[in-house]
Amino acid sequence: MEIQLINSSESSNDITSTTTQITPLDDRIKVILQNDVIRKILELIHDDFRFMITRNGLGDQIEHRPSRLSIHAILNARLMNEYKEILLSRSFREKTWPIVESINQYKDIIPWLLINRCPYIYNAETKKTANVYGIYRYPNGCMYDGEWRNGKFNGQGKNTWSNGEVHEGAWIDDKKNGQGKYIYKDGEVYEGEWRDNKRNGFGKDTWPRGDFYEGWWIDDKWLWKEYLA
Repeated sequence: MEIQLINSSESSNDITSTTTQITPLDDRIKVILQNDVIRKILELIHDDFRFMITRNGLGDQIEHRPSRLSIHAILNARLMNEYKEILLSRSFREKTWPIVESINQYKDIIPWLLINRCPYIYNAETKKTANVYGIYRYPNGCMYDGEWRNGKFNGQGKNTWSNGEVHEGAWIDDKKNGQGKYIYKDGEVYEGEWRDNKRNGFGKDTWPRGDFYEGWWIDDKWLWKEYLA
């Protein structure tokens, strides 16, 4: 059986027709998949090449960056400083470290990642000896994004629990210590000092309806009963 295919060109009003023999379904699917892979490879090469010539002043002066940026293009050209905001953006920041680690030629980029606080992406094994700023997602849905020492939260960091509660501030050996802000799932917010995971020192607790207590705390209890509404 034959089918007539009609192709139209955007640059011409001429219409040409050709005939082709229909192949079995499996063969057609295979050809489509092969063509899709080839297309994606060519797009990547095209984008990387266009990125390179634009950065070196050889491309269109109006186009300062390609419509689709490739991390590999930036890293290959060692243009991390020029595109720092891209590499550290929410879309790219978790992809950069894995790419750098997977390719030996990128090893000289590691100091730049450390200096510019690009988060290392830890897994259950690498977390045990975590010592640089990075992100770890727990199986239960919790996520910590911050500084580490000897596999524990140490320094500034943000921990998000699976129930939506968030603590952002200082940590010592996995415990909240120092200044920090805790947002509870019901909307209550405490901002102030912590010691060993408890509110200790000066802080302000604000409830969803707007009431708040601001004063001193000892082990999660008010030291002064100055409740303001």
